[in-house]
Parts: sequence; structure tokens; C-alpha cells
Amino acid sequence: MTKVKIIFLIFVLPILLLTAFASSSWFDKLKIHVPINIAKDCVSFVEWSCSDIGSDPQIEGYSNIEGKNVGSCSLRVLKTDKYENNIVLSLVLNNVYPGYGIEVNTVVENTGTIPIQFLDYSIEPSNLPLDVELIPPQTTYINPGDRTIYTLSLAVKQNADENTSYIFNITLLFGPPFTPGYTSFTSYKAHAYLGIRGCNKEEGRVSVESNGRMAKIIFDKFSGGWGWIGLVISNVGDSSTTIYKNQITVTTNRVVNQIEIFLYGPFQNPGNSGVWRNVDICKMTQNLNSYGNPFPGIEHYNIINLEANQKAILWIYIEGSSGPLTINVELS
Repeated sequence: MTKVKIIFLIFVLPILLLTAFASSSWFDKLKIHVPINIAKDCVSFVEWSCSDIGSDPQIEGYSNIEGKNVGSCSLRVLKTDKYENNIVLSLVLNNVYPGYGIEVNTVVENTGTIPIQFLDYSIEPSNLPLDVELIPPQTTYINPGDRTIYTLSLAVKQNADENTSYIFNITLLFGPPFTPGYTSFTSYKAHAYLGIRGCNKEEGRVSVESNGRMAKIIFDKFSGGWGWIGLVISNVGDSSTTIYKNQITVTTNRVVNQIEIFLYGPFQNPGNSGVWRNVDICKMTQNLNSYGNPFPGIEHYNIINLEANQKAILWIYIEGSSGPLTINVELS
């Protein structure tokens, strides 16, 4: 009987990276990096189990009618981080043989503060004498505090070499539950203070790209040194989506002193929101300086969930020296 020892290690690391997407590797170690720029957000293994709890389980086409029990499956935590998340989980299959097959269930909890989404996975190398399959959960989203099960199915093939250890690499891809193409800028305002008596303002020229996700604002003078840009973000899809303030990118063609971003919503009608119709940019600036919010009494958010046809309102404060100024705003 050919006997094989299979070792794999799973790594889950804290979510402390800012990237467009994230990959995780079981290569000895599985690293799960989620693209969230918020300290202490992370994921953790909280439960785990192996299906070999008696006679050796067999895959289809093999039989264990004699009830042999020589293979073993063991799971244990190798490491926890400073937040007490289980970040290293080790699985060892020992003394197994062709036809031996198990399922390993691991429960992953989102111990952070914003949702995460499982996107994809790959298994390398592909030429192992093992059938390895990651069975993801039916729902790919994990909300803060929620748990979901990832099942790893392993089977030893007939061509496995005796007295050999096999190490393989599983890559998981996670990202924020943000649906590209479902949100777009559908209305806008751009006002800069003219720097003369009263609250006279310069109207900025606004253009939105055809995909609705990039807005370009041009102030020809910006003579008063500050201004406000307002953008309505609409969910134009058929399902819900999530907007994160830290995924809104604001760039300028020259150095400015200050950029502040405020995200309000969700709303069905921006006109009734209290943060869109008949706004006074001078009053907004006074409120910003006094209360840290251009619309005191109306809460702004870092994250907003939008159902179909709902809207969020984005206000951006820009302060800098006078002179022509171009601003680009992107739903990245």
C-alpha cells in the first residue's frame, strides 16, 4: 500500500493593506490580505474540523469495507496575532494512500468593521497526485461579525509516491463588495468663492466620462482660494452595492492645501436630502470650520449601502492658492 504524508498550512493575516485587490497564498502558508485601509480590520479562523473521525474515508471507486483506520487528519492553530485572531492553521494528513479522501471545514470570521467579499481562488501546482478543491460558501460576502465556511476537499490519486510529502499552494482572492459599473455620477455642482463681498461664486465647468465614474471639474480663476464640488452617486443597477469613501479618488493638477470629502445617504430623492438643494457654500464652509461638517445635524459616513435606484451625495471641499485649477474625481 502506497502511503503518503500531505502537509499544508493556512495563513490568515490582519487586513492592514491598501490595494486594489488582494491575494492570499497557501504555500506552506495561506495569506489572506483584504484591501481595506482601516487598522485592526482582519479575518480569523474560528472553527475547523476534518471528516476523518473513524475508519479511513474513501473517494468514489475505492472501498474500505474492512474498516481500516491507518490514515489520520489533524488540525491545530500555529499562531495568533496581537488581536487574538487565529492567523495560522495547520493541516497534516499522515499515512494516507490512494483513494483516501477527506473534507476539511474551516470557519472564517470577519473580525473587522466593513464587509469583505470572496472573489476567486487557484490551486498550484496543478500536477500534484492529489485532487484538491476549495468549495466556497454559497454567499461570497462576509459582513463584520459574520462567519462563513470554506471547505477543502482532498483526495489521494493512484500515482502518489510512497513515503513522500506534498506541499501545495492555494490562492484566494478577496476584495470589497463593490460592484463596478453599477454606480455612476448622475448630477453635479461646482462652486468656488470669488473672494469679493458677499457670497459670490464662480461656477466650475464639469464633465463626466461616458462610464459615469470619472468627473472632471475646471475652475478658471479659483480666485477666492476655496470651493465646493457636489456629486450625486446613483446606483443604476438592479441589485444593491456599497460605496466606500476611501475608494473615491480626488486628484488636482497642482498642489492644494486641503481636500475634505463628505459622503451622505442613502437617499431616494437628493432634493429632499437637506444636503443638495439651495446650498450656500459660505454657510457650508462656516459649518465645516465650526463643526467639522458642512451640514451639522446630518450624519456623513465612510460606507454607504445603496439599494437599486438609491443615491448618495458626495461633497468635496478644496482649499488652495488662487489661479486655474482642475480637479478629477473618480469612483475607483
